[in-house]
Amino acid sequence: MRSSGVTSPTVTSSLLESVESGDLAKFGLIPEFIGRLPILVSLAALDEDQLVQVLTEPKNSLSRQYRKMFSLNNVSALKLGSDYRLASLR
Repeated sequence: MRSSGVTSPTVTSSLLESVESGDLAKFGLIPEFIGRLPILVSLAALDEDQLVQVLTEPKNSLSRQYRKMFSLNNVSALKLGSDYRLASLR
């Protein structure tokens, strides 16, 4: 995926959707390793709202894990509302 210009996540995601086992062999992976990959899948690039949702909504989300870790060390949890959006942009 190296190119001379900047590639957007959407373009990269669409290129990865077309990867096949033969492409992995041409890239240099050994056949024994490729044979252990029963299915090749690609993930679509997430937008800002989806990334914030992943950080905050699941039962075992990263934000809840960090709050718990901070509370174990007697550190008051910070409310990071807009900071999730800032982190999702990076």
